[in-house]
Amino acid sequence: MGNLQTAVPYGEESTFPAPAEPIFGKLKRKNLSEWSGCQLDSLPTEDNPGTSLQVPKHAIATPLKRIKGNFRLLQMWEGRVLSIDTEKNEFSAVISDKTNTVFPDEQLTLSVEEVSRNDLQLLQEGAVFYWSIGYADYPGRPRTRESRIRFRRLPKWTHRELKKAREKGAELAEIFSSY
Repeated sequence: MGNLQTAVPYGEESTFPAPAEPIFGKLKRKNLSEWSGCQLDSLPTEDNPGTSLQVPKHAIATPLKRIKGNFRLLQMWEGRVLSIDTEKNEFSAVISDKTNTVFPDEQLTLSVEEVSRNDLQLLQEGAVFYWSIGYADYPGRPRTRESRIRFRRLPKWTHRELKKAREKGAELAEIFSSY
C-alpha cells in the first residue's frame, strides 16, 4: 500500500494532496482534461499498472458544461437601491415594472440574502438592478419558480467623460436659459 494517497475532510489540519507524493505526477494520463467527467476512486499508475492511487472523486477537475434549459419570464422590474441597512441585512429600493409599464413605481425592502455572492460588491446606494421572476425548466429536473436579482455592470465614468458632460450641460443650459 505504498502507492496509497488519501484525502482528509476539509477543515482538518492536513494538506491535500500529501506533499511527499504528488498524485498527478504518477498518473498515466498527464492532462486533466482526459479525465473529464470521470467519477473515479482510483487511478492506474505509470510505474505499475497493477496498482493504483486512491484519489477522492472531488480531486478530478471536470470542465463545466452549459446546462440546456430555459427561463420563462413572468415578471420583471428595474430597481435602484435607495439605502442599505447592514444591521437588518436588507436594502430599500424603488422599482419600475418592466412587464406592465402602466403600474406606478413602488418602494420596497429586500433581504441582502436575495443577492448572489457575485453581485454583493455591486450592492451600494444608487446601484441599478433587475429583478426577474419566472419558471426555470431544465431537462431531468422539476420546474421551479425562481427569483433572480442581477445588478447592472457598466464601466465607471472617467473624469474626462464627466468633464465633457458638464461642459455640454452648461452649454445647453445657456441655450435654454434665453427661452
